[in-house]
Amino acid sequence: TKIQATWRMYATRTSYLTQRHAAVKIQSTWRMYSQKHKFSYLKEKTVQIQAWYRMHRQAQAYKHQRQSCIKIQCSWKGYLARKRYQSTRNAVIRIQAAVRGLSARRILSGLQSLEVLRRRLLDHNLSIAQVRDLDRKLSEILGS
Repeated sequence: TKIQATWRMYATRTSYLTQRHAAVKIQSTWRMYSQKHKFSYLKEKTVQIQAWYRMHRQAQAYKHQRQSCIKIQCSWKGYLARKRYQSTRNAVIRIQAAVRGLSARRILSGLQSLEVLRRRLLDHNLSIAQVRDLDRKLSEILGS
């Protein structure tokens, strides 16, 4: 009858709504779990990509910095080597100049003494052969 039909409709509708609500809750929970899992996976992969990129960028920066340090070191070492070379070269030049000066003074002293001797001999009217002999000795000294 009418009351029974209304009751059956109410009971069926309540059962349907309860089942529908349960189904929606299950679907919602599943979607939430699925999205959380997907988000967690994407976040993990994103972090891995970022870490790799940062590592790559740091490696490039390190390589560049290391090459720059090597260039600076090479320049500095080259500067020091040139400075040492110039210092050694100047010292060698000073030693050579001193030795050459000493040698020149010795030669000049010898020449002056020979010239003085030659003049004395000429003043004493020595023979031309003796003067030529002194000239030959003088030439030998100048040649060496």
